[in-house]
Amino acid sequence: MKSFDSLLEEYYRKIPQKCRLAFASALVSGLVAHMYMFTNKLPNYDDMAIRGVGATFRLGRWFLWILGAISYHLDISYSLPWINGIVSLLLLSASAAIIVYLLNLKQNVTIVIISGLLVVFPSWTATYFFMFTAPYYALALLMSVLSVFLTVRFRKGCITGVILLACSLGIYQAYLPFAASLCVTLLIIDILNTSTDIQESLKKALKYLCTLAAGVVLYYIIMKLSLMITHQQLADYKGVSRMGFFSAESIKSVLRAIVFNCFGAIWNNNIEISYNIVLKAGYLISNLVILFCVFVKVIRFVKDKEKLRGIFLVIMLCLFYLAVNSIYIMSPEKDAVYSIMTYSYVFILILPLCLLDMIMADKYVIIEYICKISGIVMVLTYCHFANAQYLSMDLSLRQAVSYFTTMITQIKSTDGYSDELPVAFAGDNVEDRMLYENDIMDVFDMSGRDDVLAYVYSRENMLAYYCGFAPDYVTVDEINRKEADKMPCYPLEGSIKVVDGVIVIKLSEEY
Repeated sequence: MKSFDSLLEEYYRKIPQKCRLAFASALVSGLVAHMYMFTNKLPNYDDMAIRGVGATFRLGRWFLWILGAISYHLDISYSLPWINGIVSLLLLSASAAIIVYLLNLKQNVTIVIISGLLVVFPSWTATYFFMFTAPYYALALLMSVLSVFLTVRFRKGCITGVILLACSLGIYQAYLPFAASLCVTLLIIDILNTSTDIQESLKKALKYLCTLAAGVVLYYIIMKLSLMITHQQLADYKGVSRMGFFSAESIKSVLRAIVFNCFGAIWNNNIEISYNIVLKAGYLISNLVILFCVFVKVIRFVKDKEKLRGIFLVIMLCLFYLAVNSIYIMSPEKDAVYSIMTYSYVFILILPLCLLDMIMADKYVIIEYICKISGIVMVLTYCHFANAQYLSMDLSLRQAVSYFTTMITQIKSTDGYSDELPVAFAGDNVEDRMLYENDIMDVFDMSGRDDVLAYVYSRENMLAYYCGFAPDYVTVDEINRKEADKMPCYPLEGSIKVVDGVIVIKLSEEY
């Protein structure tokens, strides 16, 4: 029997060199972008609780519940920045290595750029805002990539692929567009390979489509069963309860969103992936290279009397942009889509690099230079963007802790204070004109975090875990409203008062 070291060495040698390079590149890029977050506890509004995995069944995330139950009983369900960050980054790096293998990339620079983009893309910066759930989401991504890998590489691998995809969606549904975009990208590459028979490409397309569809159906069946068993209903959150349901008006809005967002990153930042002119230029270059490469190949296919291949390529290009934007099909409601859900857009940056790597690098050297330099600059810009996000969160946390520490001091200095008295907050947001709202970081504004943590709904967790103040709380309905109405809003004198045995802090006039 081989020793453990010998066995590991044997398996390591079997890993293709390009996969090792992809894994290492993703790991290094990820550390540059996210180490700030990994080495500090920077919570957002949902990450205040320290422990847990978030909502499960009522958001259709039945497999997240299973993972959460396992981690809970193993006492590992804590939001630990370094552990959660590194584990999720390793899973992401593994996903990058598999994707590079599937794309059959040859050039090392292309591998490094694509691997870097996969881990520094803004969707993962936003995911790390929710550090408590980052490892589970990274596992969901890896499962979706493995689903495609098994479907592509093995004749009966689609069976396991369907199960893996269903479980991936049971953790986080928004990785379905990523899997679909990867499948269409592979089909485009397959069509461009003239040694592949066009009928074989059509068979692959049908196989990929059936795997994706079967994975969604299996996920949906298990989701319905889980809701039935737990006597719960889907929550009306980010369009989850209406996922897949369409009206005539919603179909129009979906088509409008798809058409607009195909090239929207070039002129706006609505999907939060192109906040500055450098990134907008990068998306412009990527889209132009995609269209140019496809145009050149279609002309070549027509000249070579392979019109069917050319038509199939054009259809696949249209399906590519549809797949990238398919999150709007899943969540057609207005404003339901936000930064974490747009990970499939990374393929707009990946596809041109694949096309050049495969067919055009030798003939169009200038285009290759422009595209690769653009890719490198975008990786570095996204690293800068991620660190700016984490700095903003750091500032917000320090400001909130300072603000609430002052409030706690005033509470304990109130006439009639006792540590046995419960506390009631009247109002949600602080009406304090002197409370700084982190305006200096506005250019990096992104959904998934708050500029002012003093406003968060999880205020009680903030006071307990970050300020050490954990009284009993009562609702505003349990206080003398007439007396509270007379009180001014915090931080004015008299805004904190003991009323009928309750310490009342009036934050706003509406409560």
